[in-house]
Amino acid sequence: MVNDRVDIALEAQADGVHLPAAAMKASAVRRITGPGLLVGRSVHSLEEIDALLQEEVDYVHFGPVYETDSKRTFGRPQGVHKLGEAVIRAGDMPVLAVGGIDSGKAKEIVASGAWGAAVIGAVAGATNPEAETAALVAALAGAAC
Repeated sequence: MVNDRVDIALEAQADGVHLPAAAMKASAVRRITGPGLLVGRSVHSLEEIDALLQEEVDYVHFGPVYETDSKRTFGRPQGVHKLGEAVIRAGDMPVLAVGGIDSGKAKEIVASGAWGAAVIGAVAGATNPEAETAALVAALAGAAC
């Protein structure tokens, strides 16, 4: 997946492109790329989820769920309860939790109905990123069982 750059996603033959909330409409991306590219979008409120249902997206990132420096500009943390509401509103569209996710929060994320999580800080800020990634993957897989 390539973030916010449809041109680079096409050139790199990536699986898809992830669009920030304020980026071009998914329908415009589809006109450029055709149906083969996955298209995701970030949203930061339940209202944005509702509006997103009119777009041609394959998945959505919802957050920030928890407090985190990397998502502070997108508002206050929504919390796991709002994440669960976003999952319900999204229907069949996969919802990934973003913002402050670590292996200790995986059970709550999966219990909310989220399809998964996108992570920056837990791995990038870890003393041992490989071990933290393994712990996060194991926690998400274990919570789903």
